[in-house]
Amino acid sequence: MNSQLGQRLALLKTEFQSGQKALADLQVKQADLQSTLLRISSAIRVIEEELSKANSAGSEPVTKCNRLKVSAADGKSYPQWLDAENKIKVFCENRIPEEVKDKIKMKYEIKGEKITIFEERPRWTDEGPWTKMPIAQIRYSEEKKDWTLYCIDRNEKRHKYSGINPRKRIEEIIKEIDSDPTGVF
Repeated sequence: MNSQLGQRLALLKTEFQSGQKALADLQVKQADLQSTLLRISSAIRVIEEELSKANSAGSEPVTKCNRLKVSAADGKSYPQWLDAENKIKVFCENRIPEEVKDKIKMKYEIKGEKITIFEERPRWTDEGPWTKMPIAQIRYSEEKKDWTLYCIDRNEKRHKYSGINPRKRIEEIIKEIDSDPTGVF
């Protein structure tokens, strides 16, 4: 009996490890596919904007695609911003469950080298514009080429979030906000 249980345990452990490896491989493929889809989405948006400009201007050529570098408020161009903005957009769109999207929305805005993520909710009286509450801010350092996460307190003051160090990839920052291990987001 013990021998059979030992064999079954060994078999289950092997299957479990195999399953974990397969899951990790799928997660890598999913991340790659999401990144590819975001780049395609960005390109579509840029081309649509160029087409719109060309149609409104009448004679401007459509082949100008230099907008793949996004200019921030400080006038500098940040090629990584297009990808980052799309990842934030997807995160905000998918964060709130469909069944409550009429009660809460997640949005973002970009100012300079800062992306602020906020929630919008109806006023408690259900009249007037929705209230807007910032929940996180991500800042890009051109010098260090990394992203830093800030949490926002009830007085809308930004505090460097201690749960994750600055990262080169914004996906890691988004993952930290999404998992919210400290409950501040």
